[in-house]
Amino acid sequence: NFEQQADVIRRKSYERDIYSHVEWIKQEGLTYVCYALLMAGCTWRYLAGHIDLGIVAACLAAYLGLVGPMQSLFTAFTLWGGASAALTRIGAVLDTATTTPDPVAAGGAEGGLAGEAAPPARAPLVFAGVAFGYDPAQPVLRDLTLTIAPGERVAFVGPSGAGKTTVTQLLLRLYDPQAGVVRLGDTDLRAYSTRALRRHFGVVPQDPFIFNTTLRDNLRVARPDADDAAIRRACEQANAWEFIAALPGGLDARVGEGGSMLSGGQRQRLAIARALLAAPACFIFDEATSALDTLSERLISEAIENNLGDRTAIFIAHRLSTVKHCDRIFVLEGGVVAQTGTYDELMARPGLFQDLVRGQQLRG
Repeated sequence: NFEQQADVIRRKSYERDIYSHVEWIKQEGLTYVCYALLMAGCTWRYLAGHIDLGIVAACLAAYLGLVGPMQSLFTAFTLWGGASAALTRIGAVLDTATTTPDPVAAGGAEGGLAGEAAPPARAPLVFAGVAFGYDPAQPVLRDLTLTIAPGERVAFVGPSGAGKTTVTQLLLRLYDPQAGVVRLGDTDLRAYSTRALRRHFGVVPQDPFIFNTTLRDNLRVARPDADDAAIRRACEQANAWEFIAALPGGLDARVGEGGSMLSGGQRQRLAIARALLAAPACFIFDEATSALDTLSERLISEAIENNLGDRTAIFIAHRLSTVKHCDRIFVLEGGVVAQTGTYDELMARPGLFQDLVRGQQLRG
């Protein structure tokens, strides 16, 4: 999923930094060793009377002139080795057949007119008898059946491994169900191209990936043609403009690798602004406030609450403040819906939801 991909990218970046430092140390070490050997050789030849001080000085000057080109050559070979390995990995990824192919239109072309058609903005999301497992022998979802009405705010809660995030991955067609069907209205999601389908959803993950570029470029990932007025409007809606305006350069400020120049709450508000800029019909918030302090959570909750309008919102939640205001809560256990209802309804009857709240697996 998106979070796992972001973790892999960050880990690879960290490994590259370490590798670069190691190569630099090796290169510098080799330079000093060669210099020491040259000095030893010149000293021995001078003491033996075979050369004079002028030749010693010439040898040292020649060596110093060669150091720069030799280091450049050494660096080029090192970079070539890393680039070759990267190209091999990229080629392997590009050659791998997708497990969620786009629909084939009449005439045999993928992503034909039917597939590229935009999904209806107001249509129910339907899971009908859905079964799925990353390992088919160990299903995560078993005969999952539920309907999310257009404009409804719903939350999925449950113990770890219950299938909460898997539900959103099936909606985004990162995977297809192994049994049953996921529909948007009366249409199977597999009838839409992945590009058209994913424009229907705006996703705010728990740990959003931020690129090592400017704030403007990070926001335009969602909508490349957005002008500064639209970007500012989305940032104001997400309670992000205040901190952006205070940064040197504003939207032109660079945020560092993975958004290292920003706090967790700022990265999260930036992700919400990115989702709002895309203007999707349905939002997915995957534990968007679970790791934040109280102030950041309040700002983000306000941004979400004030800008959903009549759009569908799906929350994967571990915090009570998120689920209390939802129209319905689906409690997942063992890959099926164990309970459903509003917060008050679920707290009024014994069951898994009560156990999660009292066991602090759903915290305030």
